[in-house]
Amino acid sequence: MTRALRGKPHASPHPPPLVALIRRVLGIYFQGSATLGGLRPHSDVDILVVVRRPTTDDERRLLVRELMRVSGGDGNRPVELIVVVQPDIRPWRYPPTCDFLYASGYGVSTSAATSPPPSPPPTSPPSSP
Repeated sequence: MTRALRGKPHASPHPPPLVALIRRVLGIYFQGSATLGGLRPHSDVDILVVVRRPTTDDERRLLVRELMRVSGGDGNRPVELIVVVQPDIRPWRYPPTCDFLYASGYGVSTSAATSPPPSPPPTSPPSSP
């Protein structure tokens, strides 16, 4: 039996900010071509994550770093990750405010390793006056 199965504490392989973020996740949803039957060999995977509270700067930096490591490299599909905060989407408002957005095609800088402040996603049509 492993230590974890006996209920003894064990070290997580994930950095503390990532563990804290995972504990706040309310739902993870696939969207886009992967769910609509249009997934092609070079398509990205679109993921929407709903969390209880906004991400911190440390969590955003960590998410960018980890996503840059796995998204589109070594034969992996590129990832587009949108994180929204439940109170910002309940009741539903369009376009939703993105608390965090990562997309391989948007050219995130490795030196900055940050994401823009919460805003509507860039693919949303302009809102009417």
